[in-house]
Amino acid sequence: MSVTIFNSKVRKIFSLLQAAGATDILVVGGVVRDYLMSRPSKDIDIEVYGLSCDAIINALRPHLPVNLVGRSFGVLKVGSTIDISLPRRESKMGSGHKGFAVESIPTLSLDEAFARRDFTINAMGMRIDGSLVDLYGGQHDLANGILRACSAAFKDDPLRVLRAMQFASRFGFSVESRTLEMCREVRSEFPTLSAERLWDEWQKWARQGRYPSKGLAVLEQCGWLDCFPELSVFVNSDAIPCWQRTKRRCDLLANVIDELNDELDEPESITDDERQVLLLASLGLESGEAEGGVSSATQTCKFLNRLKAPVRVTKQVEALVRASSESCELPDGWRPTPRNARHLAHRVAPSSVLLWCCLQASCRRARDEYFGGTTGPQFDLASWLLVAKRCAVMREPQRPYVLGRHLIELGVRPGVQFGELLTTAYRWQLDGEINSTQEGITRLLPMLTDLTRENG
Repeated sequence: MSVTIFNSKVRKIFSLLQAAGATDILVVGGVVRDYLMSRPSKDIDIEVYGLSCDAIINALRPHLPVNLVGRSFGVLKVGSTIDISLPRRESKMGSGHKGFAVESIPTLSLDEAFARRDFTINAMGMRIDGSLVDLYGGQHDLANGILRACSAAFKDDPLRVLRAMQFASRFGFSVESRTLEMCREVRSEFPTLSAERLWDEWQKWARQGRYPSKGLAVLEQCGWLDCFPELSVFVNSDAIPCWQRTKRRCDLLANVIDELNDELDEPESITDDERQVLLLASLGLESGEAEGGVSSATQTCKFLNRLKAPVRVTKQVEALVRASSESCELPDGWRPTPRNARHLAHRVAPSSVLLWCCLQASCRRARDEYFGGTTGPQFDLASWLLVAKRCAVMREPQRPYVLGRHLIELGVRPGVQFGELLTTAYRWQLDGEINSTQEGITRLLPMLTDLTRENG
């Protein structure tokens, strides 16, 4: 495999802990899963047996910077990407994902230590010699695309239902029937989950999901879709086809993003932040139609506000959904012209023409699939992107040539007419009728003269 876990820093940590008397040391969890899938993994978790927290600190600190921020939970950090933990026992003491008593036990058995993990694919460990510890059949489930709970302790943490959603989306896996049943059994604990934790999982669905419909299907199958009213409206109304189209469009959008990133140079490629905005916009694009009488942009914002998504994300998603779902024409129809590209960049801000193009391409693919062939006007993604790039409006609108300070220098006082003049000048700019500040001022001068006369 080209992917490696045991880089020089990890090897050094293993060596220092072995010399200090550790009885066993394993790299555990997601990094092992990703390694077996030949996927790179940024974060590395190391579990250490036979040493106390103090002994680990004393072994590492003379050689490496150790952050003690998670010490009370038996977790230490080396740098920003390596976590070192002791095996621990978690006892359910209350409701929700915080209702645990955590006890670090260096002598805990591997079986009990791994049983607390969520899914079998995350309950594997690897020693430095490459030997795999797989007590719950994680390798088998990984090969067969199955998300399976390690034990009934899965139900102790309701957040794991959302983890199932985002893992299904990222890997294209299906949830095993007994695990789905456990997800249903903890539905009543949904209110104990904070909006911030929900957002963390939805963010992973959007940023990393290559099979987003798989994640949405998990919520549907285990009855958790009702926890998100802006989504459950799809299946609790007569608009069932909207939900099927939405799931399919999200998958097609993921394909469009990956295809485009294969073609674009890295500075122009779609970032994880932009992927997140796109998937969330696609998710809400038909929510208004399902609700009836409510705009899709309004419904989508309600969903994101419920999750306490960052304002910058909500504003970008809202702009994309509004521009894509409302019937509004561009000056030259929807053809990829410089004039349209400039107007569109202004309309979809603070999002971008690039993201709007991706969303439109996925919408057209979904429409053609739904109607069984090529129907209606086609969307020329390549031409749109080429025009937007030439006009330098791929990711942001043109900055106005004529600014308020220019009008003030000409003696115009701020007021209603002040804003109207700036709007008029910017419209000329987007239409391609002026190409500089001076051209804008020159064209505005007759209007300024008339305004001076009106004001006496």
